[in-house]
Amino acid sequence: MSVAALFDIARSAVTTSRTALEVTGNNIANVNSPNYSRQDAILEIASPIMTSHGELGRGVNIADIKRRYDKFIEAQLMYEKSNLGKTSVMEDTYSKIEDALNEQTGVGLGTIIADIFNAWQEVSTNPGASAQRNLLLTKATELIDKSTEVEKRLTDLASSINKEIPTTVDKINALADTIAALNGQISESEAGTTHEANNLRDQRTGALKELSELVKFDSFEDESGRVNVIVGQRNLVSGIIVHPMQSNKTVDDKFNVLVGGIDVTDKVTGGRLGGLLEIKNSSQSGLPFAISNLRRIVGSITNEVNIVQSTGFGLNSSQSDFTITNNTPQATTSGAISSINISNFANFIPGDYQLKFSSSSTFDLYKNGQLVSSGNSYTGSPLNINGMDVNFSSAPVANDTFYFSAHGQNLFNSLSPTVLNVNSSTVTDVSAIIYDRSSLTYKEYEIRFTGATTYDLYDVKDKTTVSGTLTTANTLNVDGMEVTFGGSPQSGNVFKLSPIELAIKNSGVAITDTDKVAAASGSPGLPGDNRNALKAVDLAHSQHASTSSLKGSTYSDFYSTFVVTAGGFSKTAKDNNTFESNMYNELTQRRNSVSAVSLDEEAMNIIRYQKGFEAAARLVSVTDEMLKVLVNL
Repeated sequence: MSVAALFDIARSAVTTSRTALEVTGNNIANVNSPNYSRQDAILEIASPIMTSHGELGRGVNIADIKRRYDKFIEAQLMYEKSNLGKTSVMEDTYSKIEDALNEQTGVGLGTIIADIFNAWQEVSTNPGASAQRNLLLTKATELIDKSTEVEKRLTDLASSINKEIPTTVDKINALADTIAALNGQISESEAGTTHEANNLRDQRTGALKELSELVKFDSFEDESGRVNVIVGQRNLVSGIIVHPMQSNKTVDDKFNVLVGGIDVTDKVTGGRLGGLLEIKNSSQSGLPFAISNLRRIVGSITNEVNIVQSTGFGLNSSQSDFTITNNTPQATTSGAISSINISNFANFIPGDYQLKFSSSSTFDLYKNGQLVSSGNSYTGSPLNINGMDVNFSSAPVANDTFYFSAHGQNLFNSLSPTVLNVNSSTVTDVSAIIYDRSSLTYKEYEIRFTGATTYDLYDVKDKTTVSGTLTTANTLNVDGMEVTFGGSPQSGNVFKLSPIELAIKNSGVAITDTDKVAAASGSPGLPGDNRNALKAVDLAHSQHASTSSLKGSTYSDFYSTFVVTAGGFSKTAKDNNTFESNMYNELTQRRNSVSAVSLDEEAMNIIRYQKGFEAAARLVSVTDEMLKVLVNL
């Protein structure tokens, strides 16, 4: 071996030891960098030469600078971070819903619901006393005030989510841009070589981890080292190209998200965005569930109490205190009512009435949704019903059903149904009225048109569908409500119908005069009559019809079930968040055992490579001395 060969060997040893020390120093410098993966200098024997004495080594080379990276663990970490992003927002939101209901303090809406019926009980005990009547009006006001407060807290929470969803989408797009840019840099850096761009890949892994917290995604790496990111089965990142995500607030106050213009809302199930969408959109478990149930219980109480209150008698009631209205829906009967009036106030019984004709001369009579008598004879106008004369301008025929109400002042403001045009451009106006208060089920519907006059009625809460056809007057009737369309619906048009959306917003106590509280039933002016007040008391204990959204429960049972269900959601979210947090921490420890920098190990490497460097430098010195000797011979 020549002296020059010794210099080559010494040079390779010095260079390799110095490079290994640089790698070690870089590891130490990044000990606290969260996304940094420890790097190792991989040494290899330099290509030897064959001599007459055998194979002779030529020193050492750096084969690669390799990062310690476990793809499986990193994938698991991203999966758990996505789960943690969702469960954290779910826990936080459900905790706020629980706080809004405020039942743990004993001063929530449940107590006030019980109080208002207890106040009716007090009125029934002493129906002529103003103190008990005043207490009832006070409790009615408390019901409205408390429900308004709870609804505001829930709607404020919904508004905050309305702001957070677009912000989250913007963050997702920013990270997508970062990943695409890093894809380009990595591809360019690694082109034509077998070595990886370690630092760029660590930066990209960090961006992917941040993205996984915001939204669940799938990914794969192509042959050029570029990562493709798939959200909701659509490419968010394709190499260096980004297909931005958009968020749209719908007319019914929900949110859709799109990738590349394609709606992927139902497919976004993980990450913080998945949690926000579920909380915002779900009628089964999210804020729509909580707000709808709150409105349902308040709307039901106010409507049912109004039916009882307005069909009784207050102190000193007179005929002028009552209004009679023909509520028969359009284009549903062959006959027609021309007028209704009170003909005998002494025999007058107010209420919400139905006349169901089984033939042109026979009808069944219903009051407040209950059958009063059947097989009654009709011999011509006027038809006398409980002190009222019903006059027909066109004679009724079989299957005609007429609706009319005779009632005094309500205790609460009346319910006002809403119907929302979701996507129709051909319907210029759409409205809804209540023609039969006793038929309300307090359910919310989507009217989904399958043709110009045919539709499917979708129950939002129960997820059931029934089909129907518009009347000749371009109306449809459901649960005592009549919906009228101004214009021509088309297949694919959707309308949202709700009897309870304004149940709290438009609520209020309609009575200020305690004498108007209708404790009496039957003949007006009867002293000590408490029969109507007892009907109101009975509402608290009634098992409301299974056809109602109250599902055959009492008011207290329904509200308690709602509160317990919301609490259950909160408990589940908290447990899930704890579980996912523990899983993420465990996986982080496993990742750190592979990829994190250990200062103890790096300290040993410093000593090892330093000694190697010193020995190699000594070899250079010895070789130099040998060369001097040879030169001076």
